[in-house]
Amino acid sequence: MNNLRTTYSSLAEFYNDDPQRQHSGEADYGVWWQDTRPYPRWRVSYIKDTGEVYAVELSLGGRVMVLGHAEPDSEGLYYRTLDGILDGWAEVCGQPAGLAWVRQRLSREGARVQP
Repeated sequence: MNNLRTTYSSLAEFYNDDPQRQHSGEADYGVWWQDTRPYPRWRVSYIKDTGEVYAVELSLGGRVMVLGHAEPDSEGLYYRTLDGILDGWAEVCGQPAGLAWVRQRLSREGARVQP
């Protein structure tokens, strides 16, 4: 990914900023994620072609935050890498500061984490 932006005002702006995002496969890692407050809630997803792990706000406008980047495994299977990094995500999704947990897991596993 050549882009250094980490926040976008909408999902459309996020996809339009990098053509690779528009046609890539994605994997979702739950909805109802929380940041530092209970609302808004967020959906966390992974974009195969860019390696981005992002959160999109589940409200009008749908702000996007890029949380970090994870590379595919040696066979090119992105979900194996991120499934390992985010092992246990279903128990954390919906809990306070869940997005911080995602960032922490990405950091711990050597993935690039966005501030």
